[in-house]
Amino acid sequence: LSAIDSSVIDALAFGGAGAGEWAGGGAISANVIANSLTATISSSTVSAGLNAAGTAVTGDDATVTLDATSSSIVRALGLGVSGGGKGAVSVSALGNAVANTVTSTIDDSVVRASGDVSVAAKDLAPLIIPSWMLPSEQASAVDEALDGSPIELDANILAINVSVAGSGQTAVSGALMGNVVANTVEASIEGGSTVLAGVNADNGNVLDAASDVFVTGVTDSGIIAFSVGVGASGQTAVQASGFGNVITNRTSALVEDSTAAGGGEVAVSAEDQSQIRSLALSVAASGSTAVGVLVGANVIVNDVNAVISGSTVTSHGALSVGAQNDSDILAFTGGVAASGSTAVM
Repeated sequence: LSAIDSSVIDALAFGGAGAGEWAGGGAISANVIANSLTATISSSTVSAGLNAAGTAVTGDDATVTLDATSSSIVRALGLGVSGGGKGAVSVSALGNAVANTVTSTIDDSVVRASGDVSVAAKDLAPLIIPSWMLPSEQASAVDEALDGSPIELDANILAINVSVAGSGQTAVSGALMGNVVANTVEASIEGGSTVLAGVNADNGNVLDAASDVFVTGVTDSGIIAFSVGVGASGQTAVQASGFGNVITNRTSALVEDSTAAGGGEVAVSAEDQSQIRSLALSVAASGSTAVGVLVGANVIVNDVNAVISGSTVTSHGALSVGAQNDSDILAFTGGVAASGSTAVM
């Protein structure tokens, strides 16, 4: 049983203006993905590879799998350009958000299998390169080659924001950008459920020592953001840029008020591998006065939980409960102010 989401938003916002005296240009774009994705067995009895009583194997390695996976992305470009003989003003504002709820649940049910029982909820950032540009086989090869490197090209948000103003006298440029990923990912066995993998339902004896129970929550979200602002003029140039990139996820793997048993391993694991890659540049250049302002922040605040609570869990192999937060931020911020007389950055 699977639920899969691969939502995509590709957005372009462009504003341009040119005039002999004064020109103003701007670009504003807001993009949001907010999906709810659920794979559930509720108030049911499910049996695979066993007789009706769950006491004898009728088919080897028969598995029960619940998988809810989201892999959504926003790709956005905001570009504001203006040029004027006396004055030019350009403002570019870009906002993107991904807020998905991904759940995979066995609730108030009996699930028995001769093979593995797996309950998994995942939010995985896709490759930022569109499928029409790179065939799936080559995309997989690129993804594998860059896996674990600082320049991974997986992200839920790819945002590029550029503001350029040029004038013979006065130029003012402003670039604002905000990106947020806030996902909730939960895999659970709950509500008094009974889950047996390779175990006799009558006496608890092992029917298959290679049959495992897995409850897995994984978040691998990402933001890749570029912000560039340029103001250039013969007399006065002002460039102001502000950006914020935030990831705040909740990832859980839970066994609550239930019974779970595996002929082999029982593993309850939650992991977050979120990352932010950010580049911001501000450039102001003028023959007389140049002022540049650059303010930004990159923040990751995640909650990762693997819990067994109020339950009876029996493993005839390894029993593991693990929660791991492996998030990271790689950011570069640079500003330049150049002038023949006065420069402030």
